[in-house]
Amino acid sequence: MTTSLDQPDLFDDPEPGQVITALSPSKRDPSRIVVKVGPAYPAASKGKAACTIDQRHLLDLAIAKGDEWSPQLARRVRAAAEYDKARRYALNLATSRGIARADLIARIIKRGHAEETAQQIADELERIGIVNEQAYAESVARTIIRDKPAGARLIEHKLRQRKVDPKAIAQVKAQLADSHDELASATQLATKRAAQLMPRVDAQTARRRIFAQLARRGFPPNICAEATNRAVRECPSKIDD
Repeated sequence: MTTSLDQPDLFDDPEPGQVITALSPSKRDPSRIVVKVGPAYPAASKGKAACTIDQRHLLDLAIAKGDEWSPQLARRVRAAAEYDKARRYALNLATSRGIARADLIARIIKRGHAEETAQQIADELERIGIVNEQAYAESVARTIIRDKPAGARLIEHKLRQRKVDPKAIAQVKAQLADSHDELASATQLATKRAAQLMPRVDAQTARRRIFAQLARRGFPPNICAEATNRAVRECPSKIDD
């Protein structure tokens, strides 16, 4: 498993007589707490940094300076540290570029964390709005269309590749059906392609290549055919058949 522990030996085989010697804010991030463990005597012992956890875990764990570092406590603190590490990784993914819930869970597990931990983190980030499946799906769809005209089939394919929930995909498709003119988009792309092709190739070859490009961009056959015919028919620089 991925580890965030500074001293794994303090968790794997805790020695008798050890206690928590300090719970200090991290110098890098005061919201995170460095847990130090060492012998109860001498009292002046500063101990070793066992791990660093989010300060909210202090209440959940109900730990304090001087508590016995028992195997049971070591396991609980280890679990909190691992959860904290997985959560920070998930936050970075979700806030930097957006992500679907299933993809987030898969990536957390791939980092070596338990599936239960991944599910809990995904639940938490959904609850506070950082992971929003529908908003993410709509954002991806807008980006695809903005970069280059595309049909609903390509958008659906791209969303499935990103592990977007089928319900969110269905909603995006319904929105596209209401607001996205596939024929106009396909004609725009076909017209641009025709202008590139038809000074060099005959109309039949141009039709074949334009149709193929539109199909790759996810437009249905009837839209591909109509947009191709319009583009070829209206191209001013075409070579006669």
